[in-house]
Amino acid sequence: ARTMLLTVIYLTECILVLSIRRINKNIIQGSKDVNWFIWLMVLLPLLIHFSLMYIFPIQEFLVSSFGINFDLVLLSPVDLLVAIFFSSIPLGLLELYKFAIRKRGEQF
Repeated sequence: ARTMLLTVIYLTECILVLSIRRINKNIIQGSKDVNWFIWLMVLLPLLIHFSLMYIFPIQEFLVSSFGINFDLVLLSPVDLLVAIFFSSIPLGLLELYKFAIRKRGEQF
């Protein structure tokens, strides 16, 4: 359950960074002009998280060398789909809110 929660949190925060970056545009329009630094800062936490989860020797190295035990378990493809579903809920709500504000002609 802890691994699933962490996965949902990482996916949500990385996706919301792209959505909040251009608050007056939807996520697709706002992501067209994203530079490499932002992509790095969005994808690096996900890369580290999934590497720790699926490449077991990394966890073993961290435990044996530094005593750091993340205790992440492998998520099945179904678990990953559930995590993606739950992490897309905040994105959907934010995009609906942004759409409603744009439709009324208001600015943030």
